[in-house]
Amino acid sequence: MRRRTHFLLLLPLLLLATSAGGLAQAPRLELTLAEALARAEASPDLVVARAARVVAESAIAVAQRPQAPTFNASTHSINARMALSLAVPIRYGGQRGAALDVVRAERDAATAETAAAVDRAREQVTAAWFRLEADQDLANLSRERVARVERTADAVRTLFDAGRVPRVDLVKALAEAATIQADVISAEAERRAASAALAFLIGAPATSEIVAGGERPAPATVPDLPSLLLKASTSAALRAGEARGRAAAARVKRARLEGLPALTLEGGADFDDPT
Repeated sequence: MRRRTHFLLLLPLLLLATSAGGLAQAPRLELTLAEALARAEASPDLVVARAARVVAESAIAVAQRPQAPTFNASTHSINARMALSLAVPIRYGGQRGAALDVVRAERDAATAETAAAVDRAREQVTAAWFRLEADQDLANLSRERVARVERTADAVRTLFDAGRVPRVDLVKALAEAATIQADVISAEAERRAASAALAFLIGAPATSEIVAGGERPAPATVPDLPSLLLKASTSAALRAGEARGRAAAARVKRARLEGLPALTLEGGADFDDPT
């Protein structure tokens, strides 16, 4: 009862905002389920996963390069006027190979994560589209119910004006109409929330009003358990986990090899040395 009272208090404000055109300025975009799935490529999680894969690919090129050399230049007042030296660090004992194993495993994990992100994006878009369609149906049913209740209230008002029903019947009819109108506002708010959730998943502007259109697809046949287990054994999430495990083992090996003494090849030359 308290929630309905709050809806009744907010009803004039919401109607005023609607009549002022504040909610009507949002661009309207009607999408079928297939069209929504085609836009799943713009899912934020998928965009982040693809960026991580690009970074992992770049890390391989960085690991393949030799370590940066050190160049020193100095001057003296007694012996050599100028001394130049070049020091080049050398990776040995499998250090370079261990570093490459780490970045390659991380690349494989990022690739598998991208494939898993595609699956999650399609799943989330599908669920959001069905939720939006269900909320649209509920909002339409609520509006139809309001129309029926308002017709009943008008009939009761006519009877009351004719003196054929008491005032209490009229008050009850008007109260029921106001309550149903509050339910319409609640259903419309749920529909707008579902629209905003779907807009976020497909990369549409936040002000867009998404409408689920087209026919509702028929439910797919659920595969048997052996088929599901076979797909699970080759899923992208499992491949990503295995790649992360290889990367962790490679990092342990790399850390062990980095404990070897540093080896540097150094050369230099002195110029204008009076000694």
